[in-house]
Amino acid sequence: MLAWLYTVAERRLIDELRRRSRAAETVRELARTSTDRHSHYTVGIAEALRVSIAGLPDEQRTVVVMKLLEGRTFAEVAAAVNSTEGACKMRFSRALRTLRTRLSEDGLPT
Repeated sequence: MLAWLYTVAERRLIDELRRRSRAAETVRELARTSTDRHSHYTVGIAEALRVSIAGLPDEQRTVVVMKLLEGRTFAEVAAAVNSTEGACKMRFSRALRTLRTRLSEDGLPT
């Protein structure tokens, strides 16, 4: 039984390492192609997003960062912030609405 558990754990670890490797390569490729095509406004948009996200209330900012930047599920976010999935989804929705409004006011496409 113990040997079987070790085999399962080893295979799961290998699968996870492969998944992370593919994800990292995808991110590098996206960064390379998007920078080439949109270099004239990428820095401005990134800065506007950074400022807008920083201006969100703490609870909303935490949910946005965990969901969008870290790629966590709402269940993982809820567990991390000690809340419910529904509350996290509502915070996320309100944060996105606020971000869209702020970016529109700055003249950026949303």
